Parts: sequence; structure tokens; C-alpha cells
Amino acid sequence: MNTYLFHRNLEALARSHPELVQKMRHFRPKNIHFDAEKNDLIVERSRFYGQDVESACQQQVSLFLRKPAHFSLKLTEKRINHVHQVVINQLSDTARSLGYRQNTKPQQGNLILLGSGLGHQIKALQKQLTFHNIILLEPNDEMLFHFLQRHDVAALQATLAEKGGQFYILQAQDAAEFETQLQQTLQFRTGFGFLAEVTVFRHYETPLFEQVLENFKIIRQKLLSSWGYFEDELAGVRHSFNNVKHHGFFTQSVQIKAQSNPILLVGNGPSLDQHLSLLKQHQDKFTVVSCGTAIAPLLKAEIVPDIHIEMERSLYTASVQQKWLNSGRLKGVFFIGLSTVSPQITSHFSHSLLFTKANDLGNALLNACFEENFPALHFCNPTVTNFAVAAAVKLGFNNLLLLGCDYGYRDVEKHHSQSSDYFATSGQIGYLRKDTHSVSDNFGKPIRTTRIYDLARHNVEKLLAKNPHVQVTNCSDGAAIKHTQWRDFQSLCTSESVVQMADERAKQQTWLQQLGTFAQANIAAKTLSEAITDLKPSKMVLAGLRHLISHTSTPQALLTNSLTLLLSIEKHYLDDQTSVLYMGDLRYYHLLFCSHVYRLNSNELQHYLPEALVQLEKAICAYQELSINIINGENS
Repeated sequence: MNTYLFHRNLEALARSHPELVQKMRHFRPKNIHFDAEKNDLIVERSRFYGQDVESACQQQVSLFLRKPAHFSLKLTEKRINHVHQVVINQLSDTARSLGYRQNTKPQQGNLILLGSGLGHQIKALQKQLTFHNIILLEPNDEMLFHFLQRHDVAALQATLAEKGGQFYILQAQDAAEFETQLQQTLQFRTGFGFLAEVTVFRHYETPLFEQVLENFKIIRQKLLSSWGYFEDELAGVRHSFNNVKHHGFFTQSVQIKAQSNPILLVGNGPSLDQHLSLLKQHQDKFTVVSCGTAIAPLLKAEIVPDIHIEMERSLYTASVQQKWLNSGRLKGVFFIGLSTVSPQITSHFSHSLLFTKANDLGNALLNACFEENFPALHFCNPTVTNFAVAAAVKLGFNNLLLLGCDYGYRDVEKHHSQSSDYFATSGQIGYLRKDTHSVSDNFGKPIRTTRIYDLARHNVEKLLAKNPHVQVTNCSDGAAIKHTQWRDFQSLCTSESVVQMADERAKQQTWLQQLGTFAQANIAAKTLSEAITDLKPSKMVLAGLRHLISHTSTPQALLTNSLTLLLSIEKHYLDDQTSVLYMGDLRYYHLLFCSHVYRLNSNELQHYLPEALVQLEKAICAYQELSINIINGENS
């Protein structure tokens, strides 16, 4: 037992991994042992490496490098004038002119190591590749113990620190826990720029390592989702303060009672088409809820919903839905939405209830302005059906039925209901299918899904896992959803368990309308500008960007300083909630800088750096010009 090295490693990890260090101080392995004579680990009486450890690891790395599991990321250039997108476009142009190429070997990157062993594979990999950060996944305490006995972690940390990088150990026991731990490590330690260039190396085989390696691209896509951006957050604030003057809001004082009658949440998935005629025939048995663009196929089938739900804040969504909002057919329909939904939609409904969402500046400002408390709604992204499920659960509905909530498709040309506006001749809604992958449907067969659909499904599963009292029947012909029970819609319609008398539906509607009236917010105690003052925004973001510009003289400093700023915002969000306006943009900037710095050589970077600082200076000016909209937002 190498006591000196072991304790030295524990000291090196004490600050970043205090719980792990506490566990390892008194830990002793029972099933895995080190044979000093053979210089090998003994697992179940068999040698782990079976030969000289260093040679075995070198051979493994050489074989790996013939076809490495490496994942590169390039941010998409779009013709949109949002501040962060302008920076992405300009710097991508600059990097390309200097020699940036995505199909070449990067100058440096990051490593996810699946399995520690004795650590010789790290040395072998470092001889061939340059790593900025290394994350080790080792669920087995005994294997990790021997790693800490034999590998100089303190020296590894020092090597990475010279490049501004870090070393972290995760001990997730399953894939879901790995995703959570990785997300937390990226958010509060390394930054999401880690995902710009990632090598995933599996040292030995386990079902968990196999799952992570096979699904890493999907995991990465989830981590890059739902960041938001400055202009979008501003629009949400404006809409929230306009809506609160005219609509009922869900507040702490709203009285909720359990609703056991079934409520049917209708999404716009492709399987909706096969159920429309049946739904029309049996609609009196359900409280029918149309989710977003599902309103088009429902109304075309002569099905008027009891409730309509929207969550998107963009004016584009309002323009798409105007045809149906202006049709006069939604008169008397109860509306449920997020506070950030455009008044161009909410103004069409006389009975409504709006929710504020988690991690949204509008929620913080409304709580500062009003005497009421506005609890934030979680798990309501990224699709309207996520919001529908979250709102229904919050309102006390404990018997949910899902229809057209597919989160996938079997035919790439049939990605939504064929009756929806996605297939209108005017082409009002575009749909781009990319980054698709397969998941299991309700019968274990493969079905195509996308990054957003998959994230949406996972968020529904997380919400239901936290609310086991809610019974959810999935009648959609799409991706399988955990914590739900699949049932054929036709058999459900004829089942005695869902027969609901008309007067019961009427009572439910009356209750919702009373709820909306009761939830009407009090008169604002403060103006929006006063609320912002009371929140004492430190303006740390713009000051931090200026500090970054004035204190960045090298490409490495660009990565380090942008990460330092980003982490300070992530960690101190509750002290300055106005920083949520910039959070998404800052993540994009750090990821952009990493993607370029990791691939450009030292000579090219000397020309890249000045342009990066110029673009940040322009971004500051743009933010200052746009920020006046926060104050003016209450009147817009």
C-alpha cells in the first residue's frame, strides 16, 4: 500500500471532492486486490490486465486511436441579428479564414475516461493527445481506491492546471445519474465549452460504460438544449408584465383541489391523425386540452377543446395561431399558458390562468412587484406538452391521458399531424429534421426522435417520477414514456372507467373559470423599474465582460476568463437574478471560444484573439442598447 501517494492524492482532491475524500480515508477493498509481484489487480482470483500494466494500456490506447470515439461541435451560423448569433457568425467567419477545419485533428480537447484501472492509460493518452480537462467516471469504490494508490493525481491536476484545466471524478451508478453529475460538473466546474471537443475512452467494459459510450452524442445534445438567449428573455419579461394586468396568475394563495376526472392532453404528434374521428365521437367523455399547434387538426375535425394551452413567447407563434384565434370557435375556451406567452395570444381569451416558469427573470420581477407570491413551474420545457403536463399536475389533476404526445416519428415526412399547419400549403411553419436517433416505442420497436423530442420525453419522465400519485395513460403511438401505462385509445373510449357525465365536465369548467378569476393578481405595489432596483442587479455581467476584455492577452486567458465569468454568474444567480438575461449568451460564447481555440494553432490564434475581443465589445454595446426594453417592457 503506497500510503504517501494515497494521502497526497486525497489532499489534492480535498477541495473539489470532500465527500469522496472522507469516504476513501477509511475505506479498505474486499474484492479487488493489488498483487505487487505481478504488478496487477486481482479481481475474482483473476488478473485484471493479464500482462505488464504499462504495455497493456499502451496497446489499448494504440488500438483506440485507430478509430477514436471523439465528438466535435461547431455552433451553427444563422442569419439572425440576435447579439450572441452575430458574435457566432463573425468569429466563425474569422476562424474559417485563419484555417479552422472541423475534419482535422484538434490541437487540444477534453477527455471523459470510463474506468480508472491503475491509471496508466491516462499517461498513454497524454503522450498522443493534449487534454484541457479530464473527467473520470469510476462507480466502483474498490477500483477507485487502487487508482488513488497507484496514480499521481496531484501531478495530473498540476499538468491540467497549467492549461487552465481541471480533473474531476464522478461515481454515478447508472446512466441517468451520470447525465446529472456531468451536467453539474459542466455547469459549475468546467463550463459547457468542454463539449466542443470530447474524447470518450472506455478502459474496461461494464453495462454502464457501454451505455454512456453508445449514447454520448444524445447525452451531449441534451446538455446543449434550452439555454435561452438575451432577446428571448427580454421578450418574456415584457409579455409577463403585460399579461399580469389582464389575466389570472397561479399564485401561492390559489386554492387547489384534487381532480380525479380524466383530462385528455392532445399533442400534435403524427399518431393524432389515426385517433381524430374516434375522439370526435367520444369527446364528451373527456376534458379535452389542445396543446399548441394541435389546435389546427382538432378544429379541422370539428373538435372544440375545453382548454387550450400555449407556452412559446415568440411573436412567430402568435402569427401562426392567428387563423384559429380569430376564427371565433375558441370563444368560451379556457386558456392556460406561461406568463411569457405573447399578449397577441392571451388577449383572445376571457378566461385564463397563467404560470411563471423557473429560471425566468419575469418570475423574480413579478414576485418583487406584487404582494402575491408566484411559485415557479418546473419541467415545463422544451415543448408545449411538457408545460401541459406540468400545469395539469400543479392544478391537481391526477388522471392524465396523453394523445398525440409522440416525441418521435416513424416517417420523416410525417413528423406532426398531417392536418396541422406544418403541412399547410402556405408553408407557414418550417420543420428541420436533423440529429435524429432511435429510441424504443411502446412495444420495444425503434422509432426516430430528435434532440428536442428526447429532452421533452425525459422531462416528462422526471416530472412524473416526482409525482407518483398521478396516473398517466399514454394512448400515443410514439416513444415509450416511463411512469405511464400504454393503452389503445379505442379500448379506452369504450371503458367504463372514463365515462364522464356532461354535468361533471361542466363542473370542471366552472371550477377552472372560478380559479382564473380568483387568481387575478393584485394591483402592482411597485413598477417594473422599481422592482429591478429592489433586486439590486449588480450588473456583474457587463462589468465582467469589460474586465475580460481588458485582462485577456492570450488565447488561453480568453478561455480561462470567459469561464471564470460564466461560473461566477452560475454560482451567484440568486444574488443577481437579472443575470439570467445573459446566461445563455455567455454559455454560447465560452463554447464558441473553446471550439475555435482547440483547433487553431498558436500563430492563427494571435490573429483570432483581437477579433474575439472586438466582438465582445460590440456585444456589450448591443446589450446596453437593448436593456432599456426591460424598463419599457411594462408598457409594451
